Amino acid sequence: MRDALEAREALRGLAYATRHPPNRIEAYQTLESLHWAASALQTTLEQMAEAYRGYAGTDTLVGGDAAAGAKESNKIGSRLNKASRNMRRAAELLTEAWNLDGHTDHVTSPPPGRTAWQFPVPPPSPPPSSRPSPSRPGAPSADRGGLGL
Repeated sequence: MRDALEAREALRGLAYATRHPPNRIEAYQTLESLHWAASALQTTLEQMAEAYRGYAGTDTLVGGDAAAGAKESNKIGSRLNKASRNMRRAAELLTEAWNLDGHTDHVTSPPPGRTAWQFPVPPPSPPPSSRPSPSRPGAPSADRGGLGL
């Protein structure tokens, strides 16, 4: 089936593209895409399981034996159902991760010479012309509550 081959190639490309961490916006978009892809894959697995159960009792043979062919088709359908249940759980976990990431804030990279955990650099001192002038010797000082401050 052509769509299955295209999906396989697309997922291989995605695996290759995510070898290096994407930026936060791309990561969020990737989680969104994976959420929808996992949901679609879960549906596909359910449909394939149903198809294999339908193959039981047809001309599916194992070593020329129709009964063994039916048993094998049912076993394949059972495995696909199990894969579908696991994919449903994977889709739920992807949805949780996507929703959690939707509640986080994106910040840009720190400027050169700083790491993300460092506090912001304090603002520069005002230029000398805008600084208040120190009080002159002998001039009355402001009342600071008698604390000598």
